[in-house]
Amino acid sequence: MDAPVPRPNRPVPRHGSRDQWFEREGHAERVLSVLRSGTPDQRELAANTVAAFEVVGAEPPLIACLEYPSHTVREACARALGRCGGGEAVEALINAGVAQRIAIASVRDALSALPEAATDAIAAATRHDEGIVRALATRELGNRRGHENALIGVLGDPDTPVRVQAVIALATRGSRISDLARQSLLARTDDPEPSVRAALCRALGALGTEGGERLRTLARDGDEWVARSAEVALTSPVATSRRALSSH
Repeated sequence: MDAPVPRPNRPVPRHGSRDQWFEREGHAERVLSVLRSGTPDQRELAANTVAAFEVVGAEPPLIACLEYPSHTVREACARALGRCGGGEAVEALINAGVAQRIAIASVRDALSALPEAATDAIAAATRHDEGIVRALATRELGNRRGHENALIGVLGDPDTPVRVQAVIALATRGSRISDLARQSLLARTDDPEPSVRAALCRALGALGTEGGERLRTLARDGDEWVARSAEVALTSPVATSRRALSSH
């Protein structure tokens, strides 16, 4: 009979972290054992426990469980990988999402929870064959440091949702973007898709005088959504103050 997932039967001592106590008491290895060979209910509870205590060494069994027959187990392991995973978890999560073993929303949430050490692997995913994966990776890069060139590269992606996410990601970084990124954004004002041009309006509002000039052009865009987005960006307090500063 499989051993039950260990549950603490006494308070965590005040000295040391909770995670250190969990490891010292030997619970971590028992939880990992259950994750590898327990029943579906036990594995789901083990995955949740692994996430709560951020158990060291949990990444390989969690990745393996992304192919487990139970959907609830796979979803629990995806959530746990967001807490305990690293670079290897990125590809595993993406593959599970593409194969529909876990929800795409679960991939998104797990990528968002991964540590900075996983950022290189997320940047690499902007070159994935699947457009939905490139869009997810691009969206997440906007919340992280570095890899600006990867974002600039996907501004020209063939899939519209990816280009939209690239614009939003660079806009999220605001004044921290380079001159190359600024020029790359300005070059997208003639994008054939209205959704990309509308997203650009938010980014251009942070680019000072030059951005304001492009926004005035977009305010006359033939698409009502784009024109309205440009008008809103032109009158926003942030855009107004940036144009005032750049004119001095």
